[in-house]
Amino acid sequence: MVCSELFKRRGRTISTALRLGKKVSFDNYNRLHIEGKRLIRGWFNRAWRNRDCSPENSFEPFIFAWIAFNSWGMCVTGYERDVDIIDALAVNQKLSEDFQELMGDSKEFREAARKFHRLWPIFKVRSIRRKGLYYHFPNWERSQIIEYYLNHDVKDYEPRCWKYHREHGEEVPLDWAHTLKAIYRVRCNLFHGEKAAHSEMDQKIVSSAFRILLYMLEKQIP
Repeated sequence: MVCSELFKRRGRTISTALRLGKKVSFDNYNRLHIEGKRLIRGWFNRAWRNRDCSPENSFEPFIFAWIAFNSWGMCVTGYERDVDIIDALAVNQKLSEDFQELMGDSKEFREAARKFHRLWPIFKVRSIRRKGLYYHFPNWERSQIIEYYLNHDVKDYEPRCWKYHREHGEEVPLDWAHTLKAIYRVRCNLFHGEKAAHSEMDQKIVSSAFRILLYMLEKQIP
């Protein structure tokens, strides 16, 4: 069952996500024009060639992987807005099963997913900047950074249900829906964040998100 708290924002609910998810059709990709497939596969290949890159070199491959994933997502959902694409894919049963299969079968994937999970929540860079909180703790543990932002009332982060689960004495589930939401926040921070060094664009965050996205996408575009 998908966590309903994960989708609560500005009037959206889990029912909205489930409604959007009904439109997902993986056959759309199979019917895609050969040039469309070539473009998606081309971006994916550029990312795949760098699958063993070091964390400090993972930013550009992440962007390649995201462009491929987003293009594929637009194709199979039929939506153009990122928020609709992400919600529809997050609740998809097949993708959830693919995620769990990779968790069981791939050591590299499992390690990347668990590492990424330990770094949650991923905060919105712009919200941090609006609070006047600047990057000045390069030697802090991730848990210290999280508490610092929370203590300064930074509320924009993914998975957005992170605090809800903590207050109920439980971990945020390590599943596809929560992971995709967190990866999308990484994407937004990279595309719309700041040029300066920042905790939310840490190499460990981007590197682990990149590998999860890459291996999930590999299962979708034969």
